[in-house]
Amino acid sequence: MNKKALLLILCQLIMLVSFGQYCTAIGPSSDLDSNVESVSIVGESGTSISYTGCPAILGLEDLTTTENVTLIAGNSYTIYVQFGTCGNNFASAGNVYIDFNTDGVFDLSENVGDWAGTPPVALSSFNFTVPAGITDGVGRIRVLQDESSVNPVNPCASFTWGSAVDFGVTFTGGVDCSGYIGDDRNDPRMISALPFQESHNSSFCYSNQEPVYGSPDVFYQIDVSDFEVDYLKVSLCGSTFDTYLSVQDLDTNVLFINDDFDVCSPQSQLTIPTIGLDTIFIIVQGWGIEAGDYDINIEEDISASLGNTRGTTLTLYPNPIVESFKILNLTTTADYLIYNELGQIIDNGKIKPDEAISIDELPAGIFYLKLSTLDEMKIFKLIVTE
Repeated sequence: MNKKALLLILCQLIMLVSFGQYCTAIGPSSDLDSNVESVSIVGESGTSISYTGCPAILGLEDLTTTENVTLIAGNSYTIYVQFGTCGNNFASAGNVYIDFNTDGVFDLSENVGDWAGTPPVALSSFNFTVPAGITDGVGRIRVLQDESSVNPVNPCASFTWGSAVDFGVTFTGGVDCSGYIGDDRNDPRMISALPFQESHNSSFCYSNQEPVYGSPDVFYQIDVSDFEVDYLKVSLCGSTFDTYLSVQDLDTNVLFINDDFDVCSPQSQLTIPTIGLDTIFIIVQGWGIEAGDYDINIEEDISASLGNTRGTTLTLYPNPIVESFKILNLTTTADYLIYNELGQIIDNGKIKPDEAISIDELPAGIFYLKLSTLDEMKIFKLIVTE
């Protein structure tokens, strides 16, 4: 299956987990019976968690600001949990999750302990080792007991009887990401001189911010009005992985993209006309979930002309949108796909040159339009107003 065929699948599946954020609308709806009675762990630098349950708490008991422990990458620890009850005894299941990669999602691979039984039971002890290759950061430990479940307990589940408790955890001794700026547009890698060249790595210390692919992305910022150039050439040729290159303005509108550049495929390269542009963001991604070492070169492209700059003239109009939109400079029928910020498909079809597409059924908000022709693919940010 080629890249174009896989893009739709990636948009629907990967984007749903691209923007990790801890699920917090979880836990029990009743304060009766099954409940975690205690949790304890001894960490580094005098830190520890010593929790006593009962009386029970409805929903998620968030103790991340008051109960914190520091753990060192590569070291082993033991967490002790007393699964039990604040009332009558019923069979239930319990789990301990630790978000080692601090991505805001409790993966099954981060489940460090399973328990099942009917209280009263002995204290459970779960031994684990913090992965040596993790990045330094702050995450969560989640302890769950669910009277209506079996292992593994869903870390985002809501249920009737049981408990859900979050504790804070700080990881040290791993990869220090303090020098790896560029994770988002609020802290970009600044380009203050041309030509610009650097070798960098996107496989650690960077998260996913852009919905096109699920790979980590690195943001560069350049104020093109500071330079007297008509065209910029941005090249990722020579990188070690299959790259994807995009350019956005300050309003997050996607101006230009390139997946595979003919000369150095599967790496990317773009020629950008700078007339009318001010501050732009150049975003380095991998195709799919790829990441690794890359070389980025940004310089004036003296030989460029509008005639050989492919895919730079398509324009969404109007934006913001009230009733309908068109694609200006479209010369052939194109496929379009509209999806929301969760990656859910809202509408799809074909659009002809000078054809207006109605958005009457869309509520006010932010959406994305993926436009595909035989020669190119471009993504626009749709701002729908009432």
